[in-house]
Amino acid sequence: MAQSPACLKLVEACGLKVGVVSTGNSLDCTPTDAEVMKSNEASVKEMEGAAIAQVATMCKVPVIGIKSVTDIVDNDRPTGISHIN
Repeated sequence: MAQSPACLKLVEACGLKVGVVSTGNSLDCTPTDAEVMKSNEASVKEMEGAAIAQVATMCKVPVIGIKSVTDIVDNDRPTGISHIN
């Protein structure tokens, strides 16, 4: 994970957590998702940022992703129900 001095300052100033983000195509944490997250030491899963990061990398454009986690994929209720409450 590349970290520029500016990013490190942002992390420190905002008290952010730095970690690995995985991607997937479902709202729930499937067994495959769980394995990918474990093998990559990922903290969270999201569905949008990977495409942006891939295109930025292909174009040699630096990219930073900032995510706000709003739900926990491994809780005891289906994601659809979690969003209702």
